Amino acid sequence: MHEQPSSVFDGFVNGGSRARALDAVRVRNAYLAPESLIPEADLKPVSKLGEGTFGSVWACKYSGPKKLDEGANGVVAAKRLRLRPDASASERDIANFAAELVLLKACASVHVVRFIGCVGYKDGTFALVTEHAAHGSLLPLISTSSKLKCPYTTADGLRWASHLASALAFLHGCTPPVIHRNVKPENVLLCGPTAIAKLADFGLATFAAGRCASVGMVVPFSLDDDDNDDARRPAAPSATPDARTPALRGRLTGRRGALQYVAPEVFRGEPFAHSADTFSFAVIAFELLQRHAAYTELYMMQEQIAEHVASARALRPTLPAVWPESVKALFTSMWAAAPSSRPECSHVLATLAGWRADAGSTVLAQIVQGSRRGVLELSGFSKAMLRTTFGERQHKTLPASPSESGASSVSTALAKRYLVADAEMEAKAKAEA
Repeated sequence: MHEQPSSVFDGFVNGGSRARALDAVRVRNAYLAPESLIPEADLKPVSKLGEGTFGSVWACKYSGPKKLDEGANGVVAAKRLRLRPDASASERDIANFAAELVLLKACASVHVVRFIGCVGYKDGTFALVTEHAAHGSLLPLISTSSKLKCPYTTADGLRWASHLASALAFLHGCTPPVIHRNVKPENVLLCGPTAIAKLADFGLATFAAGRCASVGMVVPFSLDDDDNDDARRPAAPSATPDARTPALRGRLTGRRGALQYVAPEVFRGEPFAHSADTFSFAVIAFELLQRHAAYTELYMMQEQIAEHVASARALRPTLPAVWPESVKALFTSMWAAAPSSRPECSHVLATLAGWRADAGSTVLAQIVQGSRRGVLELSGFSKAMLRTTFGERQHKTLPASPSESGASSVSTALAKRYLVADAEMEAKAKAEA
């Protein structure tokens, strides 16, 4: 039953020049191991979720032995790539697809979409199987134009921003750091009964050859731009668990992702590092807290927005005047023109955790005042925006909000509790992977 996917994989690994850059043995061991293979009979297509030049994404009913997350109801997502010679998948699509399989299997994080397995179909296609996003992506929520009420609260937005920061902190904490390169609302999925935000679509992710210290996996290739000869060289061993590979900062170029979220150095085709993801995160976090898409008041195309962002004009979303100075300072640093001035996502995560754990919701209440509110919310329902109503709070075991006295010290302790809880969930996800 496993011969079909192996033969399909052999076909494209031994194909064009780009595919030959992959180390067939190591990649096959990484994601074509017996425990990663899913028989075609275990997946029953239910509905098509989307389609692109790479292939299509389907919601499928899974009947196999793998344990799914709570609330999945047996439904998974299958990203099916066309691999036959007469199909539309390009050599780069195939290499990106293989890289996504390897990365998802390696990156077992509670805020990265869960890798379930892969399947080879009899018609010659190949699919990546992941958890299904029961609540869809952030895109329709951010893009809503309702003047009555936004579908999520500001507290929900802060919660999802924290989840996304956790995912990026995990990826950037690998050695060498993994750069997602396509951080945008449609790639942030809301999964499970409590709508946990998880980062998906690693097809454009890149990293220098080496070892991912967080998962102990040797990466057999470096997926980079076609004009980067180093991307085709064998993997080199990493230095220390905390080292950062200089090549990652000096050799990565190339415009990728949704242009209004792309960092200026990426748009200009200059070398970039994982701080480019931080820039993209900043724009999404702004949209989540503002509860509407950035730059909509400018009536500009994506390309025009990106050009103004990357130019000397340094276009950025307008921060509400009523937001606390600490909040405005964080956003200003995250989308700074100089990549070296942007904070690490681990620092951003700690800051957001402090805001969420604030006993009196002081920071959140001020953020709410600068958020876009509908007619119903302006009519006396603004307090509801301090609560997470889209999904239950992720950490149910945290103590109730304390009194105003001593709130600052307690908030600091609670922030640490949130980070400890996140770390425990990360360890559990790795153990189950």
